[in-house]
Amino acid sequence: MRSARRARGGFTLVEMLVVVGILVVLTSLLIVGLRTSVEKAKNQNTKALIGRIKTALESYHADFRDYPPDGYDAERVGEALPHVDGVFVGIPVAGGQPRRLKATASLMYFLCRPLVSLSFRGDASSGDPRNRVYKSVGPYLEELSESNFSRPQATRSDGSVVAFRPDFPWIANDFWDAPGNMRLCEIIDAYGRPLCYDRVRAFDRASPGATNVFFQPDRFQNTGGAATSGKGYGVHPDTVYMENSMPLFDEDEAYRGPDGYAEFVAGLSQVDRVRYHNDPRFVPNYVYVYPTGGSSTGGTSTSQLEPKYIGGYDLWSYGRSYMDPTDDIGSWE
Repeated sequence: MRSARRARGGFTLVEMLVVVGILVVLTSLLIVGLRTSVEKAKNQNTKALIGRIKTALESYHADFRDYPPDGYDAERVGEALPHVDGVFVGIPVAGGQPRRLKATASLMYFLCRPLVSLSFRGDASSGDPRNRVYKSVGPYLEELSESNFSRPQATRSDGSVVAFRPDFPWIANDFWDAPGNMRLCEIIDAYGRPLCYDRVRAFDRASPGATNVFFQPDRFQNTGGAATSGKGYGVHPDTVYMENSMPLFDEDEAYRGPDGYAEFVAGLSQVDRVRYHNDPRFVPNYVYVYPTGGSSTGGTSTSQLEPKYIGGYDLWSYGRSYMDPTDDIGSWE
């Protein structure tokens, strides 16, 4: 009789602990599996986005025999470098200052709206207008959605808020920031970070430390640190988004880097973090370049960076970690 009552008394403490332990293990496995699936989806979506842009760039090249400007380098041999001022587009605003674009904002201007291609039947130097042939081309990239923009909404000059579209009239005063007249919105990847676009028309491998007309090897690096140096995150026009909304998670930044680097990163604010990352286009003997004060050993010369697609362009995502160049997703992969 006592045995029957004891059998109906429920689970013992040991049995409960075993069940709880099993549930904890299963939950942990589920969380790891879900995170792995999410990371894999972000990686695949980012690769797909880069692939769509690559296709659009090749279509643009087929019409113009060149790739869109990036806003960092000279457009022609002998031309003074505009530095970080951006490529001039549209018509001048009041006071005579032209609109300027750089980075993926420049890509949206040249890939996401109709353009006019000019070719010549005969002598291009002839002033005869009958030699000129105009053709309407583009847009080359039309698959972008709200999730691809660093600023999915835009505030117009009259105060109204509308959904951002790359095909808005770029000559109007709407959607430009007042200081400097730079178009702010950029194309972001599945990780929520702006893509990097660098057109590379020439590079001298024999003298990598020399100034190359269409490639500045320290443009995307953290060398110098501050945005005012024109390096690091200074290559992006939408620094407001990067300083306030771009995701930077501690667990993502504690990467397999040099000793002391992860600890250095962990002590930085969001604004300081966005200034420090490395260009993924390093040569085999490259050593990570630390931010100022990040290490007593420092790093190697930035001249050890070189473009992946000389005569073309390099396009990449920061990948899972904004600061670790080893997980970047490049158009050359």
